[in-house]
Amino acid sequence: MVKFAKHAHPHLKVLVRAFDRGHGYRLRQAGADYIISETYHSALEMGAEALRSLGVHPFQAERQKHAYRDIETQQNDVLYNAWKDNASGERVDNNYLDLLMELEQLIEEALNTDLHDNHSKRRGWTPPPKGYAEDQMKQYKNSKQD
Repeated sequence: MVKFAKHAHPHLKVLVRAFDRGHGYRLRQAGADYIISETYHSALEMGAEALRSLGVHPFQAERQKHAYRDIETQQNDVLYNAWKDNASGERVDNNYLDLLMELEQLIEEALNTDLHDNHSKRRGWTPPPKGYAEDQMKQYKNSKQD
């Protein structure tokens, strides 16, 4: 339907939902202008909630969710072009599989870096260490006694 709609009305902006990555690629190839995965954002939210449920600080869970999304977004065109260059467009070749493995590695590295980075370059708030307020109060009281 996307292909025929774009052919009949080339200036039509087509917004679609895809049920998986391959479906999204086929919609993009057909001319869709904006493609969103039906389950992608809910999966990101569920992952962040799982982290919070495991005791990860809410801000840290959000940082990891954004790190994952950023890597996926950056690699989207590379994966699509590898898929598109494949003759059939349905099966995947070794190049595409290699790129998926690279994507997985990039995401793993980003999440591990983000997990251990207490002072990220991203804008946001990192909570102070435990006991920080008490230490500051003691220092303040000691300075008043002097």
